[in-house]
Amino acid sequence: MNFNFPLIKKKFKYHEELKKQLLDLINKVSFPPEESNNKTYLKDGSNHSFYKHDWNDSLNLDRPWFQLAGYKITNQLIKMLKDQNYDDAVIYELWFQQYRLNNFHGWHLHGRHFSGVYYLQVPKDLKEKGTEFVDPFNPQKKFISNIKEGDIIIFPSNIWHRSPKITSNSIKTIISFNIEAVIRGVTN
Repeated sequence: MNFNFPLIKKKFKYHEELKKQLLDLINKVSFPPEESNNKTYLKDGSNHSFYKHDWNDSLNLDRPWFQLAGYKITNQLIKMLKDQNYDDAVIYELWFQQYRLNNFHGWHLHGRHFSGVYYLQVPKDLKEKGTEFVDPFNPQKKFISNIKEGDIIIFPSNIWHRSPKITSNSIKTIISFNIEAVIRGVTN
């Protein structure tokens, strides 16, 4: 299927080295009981059901998992955008989300210029592994990004997207982010 918007994809170069440690640190994060498993929430018009997340702490640079990998992730994101001829980038929010059986993240948008996902843990038995998008020029068309565990994707923040419902007993873990791209001027 043709993509009618830019989707940048690259393997996170430290994935194999950091995956186990990252998951160990994420699994130690406490999650408030009022946001516990398999509840469906309505927030800003978006239905979602998470196993665990740290969105409320997305600006905290002192989180142990961020200390381990956050700067490596952000450096790679900046390089990915520089490879697309942006002069620089600033990563604002960075958070993890975990999904298990029947969890999902409904259709939503982000702020900033770009958003994206690092697919930290993607079980082989998942039917729909990637993020699903709506074609901005033909809302009747939807497609799932073709990803593998360890991939990072970056896409425009104003594109409707969602994480399909998990239909296996495995846990899917992603790290998501919002980015502002920087251009210093276009020359002739």
